Amino acid sequence: QYLQGKRLWEIVLADQTRLFLKRDTTANDILNYSPSLIQINQHQIINIYYLSTIEGQNCRLLPPFNVGIKLESISRKFMTKLEEKFKLI
Repeated sequence: QYLQGKRLWEIVLADQTRLFLKRDTTANDILNYSPSLIQINQHQIINIYYLSTIEGQNCRLLPPFNVGIKLESISRKFMTKLEEKFKLI
């Protein structure tokens, strides 16, 4: 997720370790790491393989990401891409 106060991206690993990426890292840089990564809003990118369901404008993730991570609503701008990609898996 993007931390506006610090102006950088934070990633959460499967063991709940949190790492900060370089300050000049952009959302596109992150999305280019893997085709399984998808942006759900301006501040959050998820791994589609950990997506359990889409309920309205909200994502539900599989363990271990279903606890301790607060996801914001999916923005309209990113919903279509997310639904398309989610149907493919």
